[in-house]
Amino acid sequence: MFSLHSKKQQGSSLTTSLIILIVLMGLLVSSTRNSSLQLRMAYNITNYNMAFQSAEAALKEAEDWIMAQTTAQAAVTSCSLQPCIIEESTWQPEDQSATWWAANSAQYSGSLSSVNTMPRYVIEYVKYVPDEAGIGSSQPSGTYYYRITSRGTGSTDNSVSILQTMFARRY
Repeated sequence: MFSLHSKKQQGSSLTTSLIILIVLMGLLVSSTRNSSLQLRMAYNITNYNMAFQSAEAALKEAEDWIMAQTTAQAAVTSCSLQPCIIEESTWQPEDQSATWWAANSAQYSGSLSSVNTMPRYVIEYVKYVPDEAGIGSSQPSGTYYYRITSRGTGSTDNSVSILQTMFARRY
Protein backbone atom coordinates (compact mmCIF):
# COMPACT_ATOMS: atom_id res chain seq x y z
CA MET A 1 0.00 0.00 0.00
CA PHE A 2 2.86 2.35 0.70
CA SER A 3 4.37 1.96 -2.81
CA LEU A 4 1.07 2.90 -4.46
CA HIS A 5 0.80 6.14 -2.54
CA SER A 6 4.40 6.97 -3.41
CA LYS A 7 3.73 6.75 -7.20
CA LYS A 8 0.83 9.26 -6.96
CA GLN A 9 3.06 11.76 -5.18
CA GLN A 10 5.72 11.62 -7.90
CA GLY A 11 3.17 12.59 -10.57
CA SER A 12 1.78 15.52 -8.58
CA SER A 13 5.23 16.85 -7.67
CA LEU A 14 6.16 16.90 -11.38
CA THR A 15 3.03 18.97 -12.20
CA THR A 16 3.68 21.31 -9.26
CA SER A 17 7.31 21.80 -10.35
CA LEU A 18 6.25 22.65 -13.91
CA ILE A 19 3.72 25.23 -12.67
CA ILE A 20 6.36 26.84 -10.44
CA LEU A 21 8.83 26.94 -13.36
CA ILE A 22 6.24 28.61 -15.64
CA VAL A 23 5.49 31.24 -12.97
CA LEU A 24 9.21 31.90 -12.48
CA MET A 25 9.69 32.18 -16.26
CA GLY A 26 6.89 34.77 -16.43
CA LEU A 27 8.46 36.77 -13.60
CA LEU A 28 11.85 36.64 -15.33
CA VAL A 29 10.44 37.90 -18.66
CA SER A 30 8.53 40.69 -16.89
CA SER A 31 11.62 41.71 -14.92
CA THR A 32 13.73 41.80 -18.10
CA ARG A 33 11.20 44.04 -19.87
CA ASN A 34 11.03 46.35 -16.85
CA SER A 35 14.84 46.62 -16.69
CA SER A 36 15.01 47.42 -20.41
CA LEU A 37 12.39 50.17 -20.01
CA GLN A 38 14.24 51.66 -17.04
CA LEU A 39 17.49 51.64 -19.01
CA ARG A 40 15.88 53.55 -21.91
CA MET A 41 14.37 56.06 -19.46
CA ALA A 42 17.76 56.63 -17.81
CA TYR A 43 19.37 57.17 -21.24
CA ASN A 44 16.69 59.72 -22.20
CA ILE A 45 17.13 61.62 -18.93
CA THR A 46 20.91 61.68 -19.40
CA ASN A 47 20.50 62.86 -23.00
CA TYR A 48 18.11 65.64 -21.92
CA ASN A 49 20.54 66.74 -19.19
CA MET A 50 23.35 66.94 -21.77
CA ALA A 51 21.15 69.12 -23.99
CA PHE A 52 20.25 71.36 -21.05
CA GLN A 53 23.88 71.73 -19.95
CA SER A 54 25.05 72.55 -23.48
CA ALA A 55 22.35 75.25 -23.83
CA GLU A 56 23.37 76.60 -20.41
CA ALA A 57 27.01 76.80 -21.56
CA ALA A 58 25.94 78.83 -24.61
CA LEU A 59 23.95 81.24 -22.39
CA LYS A 60 27.00 81.74 -20.18
CA GLU A 61 29.22 82.41 -23.18
CA ALA A 62 26.76 85.03 -24.51
CA GLU A 63 26.66 86.75 -21.10
CA ASP A 64 30.47 86.74 -20.96
CA TRP A 65 30.61 88.23 -24.47
CA ILE A 66 28.27 91.08 -23.47
CA MET A 67 30.32 91.73 -20.31
CA ALA A 68 33.54 91.87 -22.39
CA GLN A 69 32.21 94.73 -24.52
CA THR A 70 33.56 98.10 -23.37
CA THR A 71 30.72 100.11 -24.94
CA ALA A 72 27.14 99.32 -25.90
CA GLN A 73 26.98 97.61 -29.27
CA ALA A 74 24.42 98.85 -31.80
CA ALA A 75 21.64 96.40 -32.56
CA VAL A 76 21.42 95.28 -36.19
CA THR A 77 18.67 93.61 -38.23
CA SER A 78 20.92 90.74 -39.35
CA CYS A 79 24.43 89.57 -38.52
CA SER A 80 27.09 88.54 -40.96
CA LEU A 81 29.70 88.02 -38.23
CA GLN A 82 28.59 86.31 -35.02
CA PRO A 83 28.22 87.02 -32.17
CA CYS A 84 26.33 90.26 -32.52
CA ILE A 85 23.27 91.91 -31.05
CA ILE A 86 20.14 91.90 -33.17
CA GLU A 87 17.04 94.02 -32.77
CA GLU A 88 14.28 92.50 -30.68
CA SER A 89 11.89 90.44 -32.77
CA THR A 90 8.81 88.29 -32.34
CA TRP A 91 10.36 85.00 -33.52
CA GLN A 92 9.59 81.89 -31.52
CA PRO A 93 12.76 79.88 -30.78
CA GLU A 94 10.92 76.57 -30.46
CA ASP A 95 9.50 77.00 -33.99
CA GLN A 96 12.92 77.38 -35.64
CA SER A 97 14.67 74.47 -37.32
CA ALA A 98 18.28 73.44 -36.77
CA THR A 99 19.05 74.96 -40.18
CA TRP A 100 17.67 78.33 -39.06
CA TRP A 101 19.78 78.20 -35.90
CA ALA A 102 22.91 77.37 -37.93
CA ALA A 103 22.36 80.39 -40.19
CA ASN A 104 21.20 82.99 -37.66
CA SER A 105 23.05 82.39 -34.41
CA ALA A 106 26.50 82.25 -32.88
CA GLN A 107 28.07 78.87 -32.20
CA TYR A 108 29.47 78.07 -28.78
CA SER A 109 33.25 78.39 -29.03
CA GLY A 110 34.15 75.97 -26.24
CA SER A 111 34.57 72.22 -26.42
CA LEU A 112 31.81 69.80 -25.47
CA SER A 113 32.72 66.23 -26.32
CA SER A 114 29.47 64.48 -25.43
CA VAL A 115 27.01 66.52 -27.54
CA ASN A 116 26.16 65.77 -31.16
CA THR A 117 25.86 69.41 -32.31
CA MET A 118 27.51 72.38 -30.65
CA PRO A 119 25.06 74.74 -28.91
CA ARG A 120 24.14 78.08 -30.44
CA TYR A 121 22.82 81.40 -29.14
CA VAL A 122 21.13 84.64 -30.21
CA ILE A 123 21.45 87.98 -28.39
CA GLU A 124 18.58 90.44 -28.82
CA TYR A 125 18.57 94.07 -27.73
CA VAL A 126 15.44 94.71 -25.65
CA LYS A 127 15.76 98.29 -24.37
CA TYR A 128 17.82 100.95 -22.68
CA VAL A 129 16.59 102.35 -19.36
CA PRO A 130 18.28 105.58 -18.21
CA ASP A 131 18.92 106.11 -14.52
CA GLU A 132 17.33 109.55 -14.72
CA ALA A 133 16.03 111.85 -17.38
CA GLY A 134 19.03 113.42 -19.08
CA ILE A 135 19.20 117.00 -20.17
CA GLY A 136 21.58 117.98 -22.93
CA SER A 137 23.34 116.11 -25.68
CA SER A 138 25.12 113.40 -23.69
CA GLN A 139 23.35 110.13 -22.99
CA PRO A 140 22.71 109.63 -19.29
CA SER A 141 23.98 106.54 -17.53
CA GLY A 142 21.61 103.61 -17.50
CA THR A 143 21.09 99.93 -18.08
CA TYR A 144 20.87 98.01 -21.37
CA TYR A 145 18.62 94.94 -21.40
CA TYR A 146 19.21 91.94 -23.64
CA ARG A 147 17.36 88.68 -24.23
CA ILE A 148 19.66 85.71 -24.81
CA THR A 149 18.23 82.54 -26.32
CA SER A 150 20.26 79.35 -26.67
CA ARG A 151 19.70 75.95 -28.23
CA GLY A 152 21.57 72.85 -27.13
CA THR A 153 21.42 69.19 -28.11
CA GLY A 154 22.37 66.03 -26.31
CA SER A 155 24.18 63.00 -27.69
CA THR A 156 21.59 62.97 -30.50
CA ASP A 157 19.88 65.84 -32.28
CA ASN A 158 16.51 64.45 -31.16
CA SER A 159 17.10 65.81 -27.67
CA VAL A 160 16.87 69.62 -27.83
CA SER A 161 16.84 72.14 -25.01
CA ILE A 162 16.04 75.81 -25.62
CA LEU A 163 16.78 78.27 -22.82
CA GLN A 164 16.13 81.98 -22.60
CA THR A 165 17.27 84.61 -20.15
CA MET A 166 17.20 88.37 -19.70
CA PHE A 167 20.55 90.02 -19.08
CA ALA A 168 21.22 93.58 -17.90
CA ARG A 169 24.47 95.46 -18.49
CA ARG A 170 25.68 98.93 -17.53
CA TYR A 171 28.43 100.52 -19.60
